[in-house]
Amino acid sequence: MADKVFDPAKSDLLQSIRLEASAGTGKTYNLERVVCELIERYGIPLESILVVTFTNKAARELKERIRKLLNERAAEGDENLQEARKNFDRAPIFTIHAFCQHVLQSYPFESSSPFSQEFLTDNSLAEEGVEEVLYRQFMNIPGEKRDNLRSFFAKGLEEGSRSLVRDAVKALDEGDSIRLPSDAVIRKVLEETELYGKGEGDIRLAADELLAFAPDAERIHGIFKELKTGLRPVTAQNAASVWEILPKTEGLYSWLERLFKKSGNKKTPIENLLCLREDTLREKSKDGKGAADLTHSEDSELCRSVERLFEALEPLLDPSDNSKTIYFKTLSFTFLKEIVDEALPVIQNKKNLKGARDFSDLIRVLSDILEKEPDGALASVLRQQYKVVLVDEFQDTDSRQWSIFKTLFDRPGHNYFLIGDPKQSIYGFRGADLTVYFEACKTVAEENRFSLGTNYRSRKDMVAACNLFFSRLFALEVPGFAPVPFEEVGAGNDKVAIAVNAAGEEQSALQFCEISLDDDSVITRSPGRLKENWMSWTAREIESLLSGSLLLRDEKGTKPMEAGDIAVLMEKNSDCEAMQSLLASKSISSVIFSERKIMESEEAEVFASILHALSSPGSRGGAGAFLLTSAFALSPEELQSLRESDAYEEYLLFLREAQELCNQGHLIQFFRTLFEQELTLSFMKGRDSWRNRLLKTSSGKRACTNLTHLAEIFHNEQRQRSLDTRELYDLFLHQLNDPEGDEDRQVRLDQDGQAVQILTHHSSKGLEFPVVFFFGAGAKGVPAKSSQFNYYWEGRRYKDYLLTAESKKKADLSDWEERKRLYYVSLTRASSLLYMPWFPEGDFTYLSSMYAALLEDSIVEDEDDIFSGESLQEMWPLHSNYKFRNGKKDQLSPQKRAVNDRIASGLQALASDQPALFSYRFEPLDLTAVSKSESGMGADFELSTPEWKASDLFRQRITSVVSFSSLTSDVHAVESPDEDADRDRQEESPDSEELTGALGLTRGAGFGNLVHCILEEMDYSHAAQPLTVWLDEDGLFGPSEALLFLEERALKFFDQNWWKENKQALCEMIHDVLNSPLEKVGPLRELKIEQKKHELEFLMSTDAGNRVSLEDWSAVLKKGYLKGFIDLIFEKDGLLYIADWKTTVPPGKGSLKDYTAANLNKTMILHRYDLQAMIYAYALKRYMKSLNPDFSYEKEFGGIYYFFVRGMGSDGQRGIHFVRPSEEDVMGLIGEGQI
Repeated sequence: MADKVFDPAKSDLLQSIRLEASAGTGKTYNLERVVCELIERYGIPLESILVVTFTNKAARELKERIRKLLNERAAEGDENLQEARKNFDRAPIFTIHAFCQHVLQSYPFESSSPFSQEFLTDNSLAEEGVEEVLYRQFMNIPGEKRDNLRSFFAKGLEEGSRSLVRDAVKALDEGDSIRLPSDAVIRKVLEETELYGKGEGDIRLAADELLAFAPDAERIHGIFKELKTGLRPVTAQNAASVWEILPKTEGLYSWLERLFKKSGNKKTPIENLLCLREDTLREKSKDGKGAADLTHSEDSELCRSVERLFEALEPLLDPSDNSKTIYFKTLSFTFLKEIVDEALPVIQNKKNLKGARDFSDLIRVLSDILEKEPDGALASVLRQQYKVVLVDEFQDTDSRQWSIFKTLFDRPGHNYFLIGDPKQSIYGFRGADLTVYFEACKTVAEENRFSLGTNYRSRKDMVAACNLFFSRLFALEVPGFAPVPFEEVGAGNDKVAIAVNAAGEEQSALQFCEISLDDDSVITRSPGRLKENWMSWTAREIESLLSGSLLLRDEKGTKPMEAGDIAVLMEKNSDCEAMQSLLASKSISSVIFSERKIMESEEAEVFASILHALSSPGSRGGAGAFLLTSAFALSPEELQSLRESDAYEEYLLFLREAQELCNQGHLIQFFRTLFEQELTLSFMKGRDSWRNRLLKTSSGKRACTNLTHLAEIFHNEQRQRSLDTRELYDLFLHQLNDPEGDEDRQVRLDQDGQAVQILTHHSSKGLEFPVVFFFGAGAKGVPAKSSQFNYYWEGRRYKDYLLTAESKKKADLSDWEERKRLYYVSLTRASSLLYMPWFPEGDFTYLSSMYAALLEDSIVEDEDDIFSGESLQEMWPLHSNYKFRNGKKDQLSPQKRAVNDRIASGLQALASDQPALFSYRFEPLDLTAVSKSESGMGADFELSTPEWKASDLFRQRITSVVSFSSLTSDVHAVESPDEDADRDRQEESPDSEELTGALGLTRGAGFGNLVHCILEEMDYSHAAQPLTVWLDEDGLFGPSEALLFLEERALKFFDQNWWKENKQALCEMIHDVLNSPLEKVGPLRELKIEQKKHELEFLMSTDAGNRVSLEDWSAVLKKGYLKGFIDLIFEKDGLLYIADWKTTVPPGKGSLKDYTAANLNKTMILHRYDLQAMIYAYALKRYMKSLNPDFSYEKEFGGIYYFFVRGMGSDGQRGIHFVRPSEEDVMGLIGEGQI
């Protein structure tokens, strides 16, 4: 029976309901309306409607959405809704953990819980318990247990101890997992170990019998020859060496260690013995003969003794690979299990003494209580409180959580809503169990099973593309796993923006981009190169999009793409950071979301100072450090002066009053006063609010969001735990050093709308973006080197410590099943444009299987020598099929290459057949532009976006994006045009002398980027301090703020050694730059924040045939854009000036005399900075005219300063070039109507 379409206004909401909601179909929209309908239509009080979800982010969003809808509908006059609006603060909207914590704290009598409870946010107590047990164990380790410990300490005592504690803590909460090895295997291993030590047991007897033979290589080769096996003498020689390696030992551990030990690339002794097994001999023999057919009985007995050894070892061997043993893993687990069993009561006792519970306790304790007494006091009081529960994201539940809801609400007079989507179950690593989801859904009557079948997020073509992609992917089943049903959805939003080119032509929704290496690399050994190429191409494509190559068109019109329209979805945090670096190299703003935690931000350090001052208002250090933060922004000199005045007592009184307020639970109230209002303190009189001052800085929005987020987090912590300021500060310090963190402490995206969003696939859930770049699916299983495998198989969850080949296979398939769902989540984030890579030289990965599913008819042919007549289902999943092994030296096998070719052809055919849905692009390895001198193109050189592998007609529509560097590249023949390519140009002299100070600082683009970063972000007023203060590392409050700032920025580009060697020279250079007296404007240190604007980007469209000319130089522009950045614009005495930082070294020896006015004139012409100055002046005029049509270039433009920072001094006599091109010259260069 097909699901019915759900309508909250018409459905019977007093029945238990299952609502399945595919991505983008309005799940939250319907959920919030269910709440309002329950209140309005059925009169159920808001306090009796329990709403539970699984993340803090989702709970916050639900609360805001429900509040907003209640306000809107209550305005229509319904009394029930009006009452709910008044009492909304009592709305029971929780995460599952918060709900359990609320119950156990609110009903201590009914739950037999302590009245005072501490909630543990980390594993510290568990680690204490495990360490305590380990200490007792290590005090006197019996001999029979020492082998159990050896594998833990293979990498040394310290690392082994950490590993043991870590694994034991993980094993504390097994949930309903089946653990491997089983108890039967553990008993067998311990029994054989004990018997071997006594000289008894099957293994000892078989080993003694085998070792008594000691055959030489000639005898073994004689056996091979007699049976006509074709095995070579070297094989016989390797087999004979086993008897030399395996003398008797006292313990089974040591003997097996030798038997299974690998030496370099050689086989292990056990592998060398395989050639004498009966199965091997009969398989290799031309006549199918075995040991019984040998002429000499002694030879037959030798082979039989080998067979008896393998039979004795069988319980200890990997069932799917007899050359490996489970013995060592079993012993390790045995000790681990013993530690865990002994630690559990110790940890529980510690918790009881402190009245503490952790995350795992919350759900377990409540579930156990309700399961033991389903009609007990706690269940009764909860049923009185709640009539209905809405469980959001139900696909991420587990058996304990479902047990809680089923026990409470599967009763007359109560009902439940199970809201989720099995295709979006992506938290298996946290215990989410799809089997529970499917079983729970069966408890809902068929007539009450609904689904949402219309996608309101994405454009029609994107919905159709995803329907085709995932209907085929989910249709292919994996043995051992329940199939996840996929129902196609319709498109319901015709107002979604669509990507178009400059001619207004709509772009395909899903774009496959072929990324090739164009060489003979061993691909399976260099997957990183493919990843790097895709990331590099992505960065360049984003640059092209932001330069106007594509636009977004909706019902309101057409607009350029902004950085905030674009998301890059990555697999790992390290990939996110690499992507951000690539974008930063192109001056593209980006922000990493999710795994980057708020406690790692600079604002966390500021917030720590606030809490420190509040916790100890009389502390000289805490109170003083607070004044040095951005909240007050005092300098050390100002602080010292304040301490010597009466105003300091006023400040201390302010802190004491604030402490009293915060101790009453009003941290957020104090923060808002501090943050948003002008402080009444006498020494702050006339200064703007902290918030407003931050917003005037380049990263101010980010700082404001982080500070507000921190205040909200710790306000909630204070309310939940009833903490005073001292306890709050302790908690903050603890969480500051917590390596795990939680979702509530992730950096928010609130103020990052003008930055490209970089996030992991998991973090993308619930978000949407017009443009998405997909990065991932490059794995083909779980890492082989793990301490355990966690996987699902045939409806059961396993925690496997044996790491056998069979368990690896199951773990790989389990991971693939969850990854399919994860990629469904990430690919459905795109509303307008989705980019996916294809690597034709790449090894088989998850991505290969995804494309194979999409192209099944193109991949498998009727008469197929590759698939041998089997269907794709029979070979599924493709990436793990044993038939597609790689060739020699890990080169791709011919079969894999053939399949990759079919995928490429299939994707191209799909794009040809359905161009509105798909397109196929070919992107060569060399993603950089070629200089004019290399290409021979002369003055008509054009830097274009990477071309599509498409028709000439399309190529004619490609938009070019030209920077100043590419425009002038004929002067220097630079290999790749880069906005920052001129930052550190130099002319080498054969007789360059040894340079010191700023002149001797590092050459190269990295240093140029560092200088630009410093002069963009630094507070220039710091330069009012003497240089000696900057360099003083032992001041009253430690190193100066300027020194700390410079160190932090330097370490973003160089290492600690570079900073130590160049610290003084860098400080001197920046100090001189900011103090150099400029003839028309004075020193830069006097500029206030409101007088400066950094990094102004300009983007000007050009028509084909336009020419930029300057004396004897000219360039013809093509249709496209001229792009650049102005380092600094500042205002002084009513005039606007431009500043440009140059780390370029003028011609000469690099000494100070090369920075004279005459030599800088030559440098300006040599590097065509005179042309750059004209373009900057033109761009500034255009910019000011857009703000003020009455702007006068002649009256309001002061000129342009070029600062050659290496050679500047504090006297202003060198390193500075000033130019003020006339308006007539500027317009003559470019022409009013040309750009």
